Amino acid sequence: MRSGRRLKRSHFHRVLFISLLAGVFIYANAVSGEKEYEAKISLLSGKELLAPVLRDIGNAEEEILCAIYMFKTDDGRGGDTNLLRRELERAVERGIRVRILFDVEDRSGSIVNRFNKDTGEELAEAGADVHYDDPERRLHTKMMVIDRKVTYTGSHNYTYSAFNFNDEVTARVVSQGFAEEAARHIEDMME
Repeated sequence: MRSGRRLKRSHFHRVLFISLLAGVFIYANAVSGEKEYEAKISLLSGKELLAPVLRDIGNAEEEILCAIYMFKTDDGRGGDTNLLRRELERAVERGIRVRILFDVEDRSGSIVNRFNKDTGEELAEAGADVHYDDPERRLHTKMMVIDRKVTYTGSHNYTYSAFNFNDEVTARVVSQGFAEEAARHIEDMME
């Protein structure tokens, strides 16, 4: 009889533990703010990124938001990043609101600062709304949101090496809900 009670008590404790664990899991997910979205996703590696991002920028109707760690267009090797910059300038010319946030570092002689300032000045001259992150923190995001419908996010910086040599991958996510959240993230960093 005692072993029966111990078995029932042991079973009770297991059920209680599993219930508490499930409760903690449910609570943690509820307060984390994690959201799920239906989406069409394409993975783009290396140079595969260039054609779709240029096409989507060319088809933009209202707004392009971008946060980028490094956007290097002044190296003269190939035209990949210059094509990207030029397509953003064309978007501005068509009346599309282009807002871009660049990283800047809190140290003199930084190549990130030099490249981002050069590209930022070119885009600002074309009419883009250019911002620089707080030098006290590192903006390592590589994200572009087009018309709050299409989001590009991944490891690509906008550099010749990223498009041609590095092992990079970026996801093209077609989801309005996801794009809205990504746009808010970029806008929050701009403030």
